Amino acid sequence: SLVTGESAPVTLVIGTTVEAGTLNLTGSIDILATRAAGDSFLAEMTRMMTAAEQGRSGYVRVADRMAQIYAPAVHVLSFISFMGWMVWTSGDWHQSLTVAIAVLIITCPCALGLAVPVAHVVAAGRLFTSGILMKDGSALERMATITDVFFDKTGTLTTGRPSVATSSIPVGTPQSLAKSLASHSTHPASKALAGFLSAAPIIDLDDVYEIAGCGIEATHDGKRIRLGRMDWVAEITAKSSRNLANEGVAFAIEGQPIFISRLSETLRPDAAWVTSILHRDDISCSLISGDSQLPVTRIATAVGLTNYYCNMRPAEKLAMINAAEASRRKVLMVGDGLNDAPALAAATVSMAPSSASDVGRSAADFVFTRPSLDSIIQARDIALATNRIVRQNFGLAITYNIIAVPLAMAGQLNPLFAAIAMSSSSIIVVGNSMRLYLLKLRSPAAEYTAQGYSLTREGGLA
Repeated sequence: SLVTGESAPVTLVIGTTVEAGTLNLTGSIDILATRAAGDSFLAEMTRMMTAAEQGRSGYVRVADRMAQIYAPAVHVLSFISFMGWMVWTSGDWHQSLTVAIAVLIITCPCALGLAVPVAHVVAAGRLFTSGILMKDGSALERMATITDVFFDKTGTLTTGRPSVATSSIPVGTPQSLAKSLASHSTHPASKALAGFLSAAPIIDLDDVYEIAGCGIEATHDGKRIRLGRMDWVAEITAKSSRNLANEGVAFAIEGQPIFISRLSETLRPDAAWVTSILHRDDISCSLISGDSQLPVTRIATAVGLTNYYCNMRPAEKLAMINAAEASRRKVLMVGDGLNDAPALAAATVSMAPSSASDVGRSAADFVFTRPSLDSIIQARDIALATNRIVRQNFGLAITYNIIAVPLAMAGQLNPLFAAIAMSSSSIIVVGNSMRLYLLKLRSPAAEYTAQGYSLTREGGLA
């Protein structure tokens, strides 16, 4: 799953190629190194991330460009005012200097300099209260421009942990035996079954041992019990596994029927709601995953996505994002794993859950700490509102200077009033930015409440 994001454990055979860093769940294995460290999967990820980040390093905000010409322009205007009044007053240097100082004070670039950073600081606080951490303010500007969203599957649209969808294990002793057997294993499927059967009491078992790639076996009242792969579990039952679908986890008591517990991936809360809102906002959504076709199709169908791609390697994800951006699309990449890191770094803007790998969190512009995916909608709402506030701040600062500077140059304002006016403009810009705290964010709870519903403690509608 480190490389492909597979949602289910895979049984390996002799000759299978494995990447360094993948997790071996059961048994001991012998591995032959076939590549040098410089040609490893991790080294390939590092090279792709470096190339992707260099493509975004030239971003310069509007305020920085305006600041390059603002200070020289202010001094030129002040000098022109001084010389003009020297001529007009026939050499009254006191009046001329007073006007020049008033021009310098009133055109102090505080309002213009505060237009972007104050809005971004307030937005960062607003994001933080919504459980979203932001790396830098430029990410807000990029988030407001997105036209496409690419989702990873395992660990992003889903929690990354399997859960039991259905189980045919009867209540009573069989469930207790299955839970007791599952509790002896660290395999993800066993943990999922043990959690599903949490209400069943534990029973002491004898001769418990685990067989790599098959499952776990024990003895109870002189009979063998098994939990694991279908064909292996069927060996102790009276029924062949030939006609049984090899899906899920099999459990059986020696000489008795075989019982199946089918696993499924757990969707993150509100995943379907988030994709529906993005579609409503005319944003194209796609699922790009390294997992096989069946689980990818299931998740895509569950969240209402018609564009989905499976068996994608990290380089293929990166190529898809580069192709979209080459056609002037603005991509938001949402992913969590090491295999998503190059795509996260290359996208216009990126998000990762707090459960993501260290590399994934480092590559992302935003990290959301809550389990729900509604953080995507809220981050975009805040980004759009911040861009509006920034434009308003620029408009206020420019309007102020257009009105105030001519008055100061005309000698209608002394330095004291110029200082008051300059301070007032800064206060207005800060106050306008504070309006971000009043922004009402979209969420499933808010939308359902507006429609006359209420949410139960379990997350359902009432």
